[in-house]
Amino acid sequence: MSTERPPTSGATPRLALTDVTVRFGGMVALDSVSLAVGEREVVGLIGPNGAGKTTLFNVVCGLVTPSAGEVRLGGSRRPLAPHRLTAAGVARTLQGLGLFAGLTARQNVMAGLSTRAPGVFRSSLGTPGSDQHARHAAARADETLRTLDILDTADRLPDSLPYPVRKRVALARALVSEPTLLLLDEPAGGLGSDDIAALATLVRQLATTRDCTIVLVEHHVDFVMGVCDRVAVLDFGRLIADGSPEEVRRTPAVIEAYLGIDTPAHRTQAAAASEATS
Repeated sequence: MSTERPPTSGATPRLALTDVTVRFGGMVALDSVSLAVGEREVVGLIGPNGAGKTTLFNVVCGLVTPSAGEVRLGGSRRPLAPHRLTAAGVARTLQGLGLFAGLTARQNVMAGLSTRAPGVFRSSLGTPGSDQHARHAAARADETLRTLDILDTADRLPDSLPYPVRKRVALARALVSEPTLLLLDEPAGGLGSDDIAALATLVRQLATTRDCTIVLVEHHVDFVMGVCDRVAVLDFGRLIADGSPEEVRRTPAVIEAYLGIDTPAHRTQAAAASEATS
């Protein structure tokens, strides 16, 4: 299977990485990774711990500068700085949620608009700023909370909310800026089966009802296979597969590196590979 696939629509991809390499001293975190994600695609990024998934997200977000290669958004080479992500149409959730404990759910979501509406974040903290911007941001935040069925949490602090609801507040903070590229870092982590099923429905709705491309990193393989149009697999910084969920499930290199499924086909390929290298 080829590990370099064109965008599914044939149009300019929303996100494209070309031969991206990242080195930290003598360690290669990403090794010539090329990946194109088309408009409104949902692409899952999986792989063992340390495979380079978070590093790839950090490259897209401008937190890590690649040693080689380039990143393009919408066909344009745009090196991003973290404080310019929102203006560039990029939003990201974090594994650790990153909610501000002293702000209400509404204020946390308002913070997601801070670079598009000057003074919003200052106003949400009660410091001098534009009341008009603050009212607009509060309305946008409430609308997003309502979309995720958690408007009733708007005036509550994060620590008073159940963990699945806090995950939705973090997602609302990313969505409030209406991103065209949404990066979800382990969105199903820590959730029960019912909440994961609801999240899967929500992700598909976001991809179909908004002009939003979604790339998600996740260890819940069944969730990834059920919700994603394509799945890309990293192992030791290298892209070892990129295809439909069913294609990836059948790829021996993926089975060996990540899925941990022992099949006759895998044993045959492993034996052939051993003979070829002996």
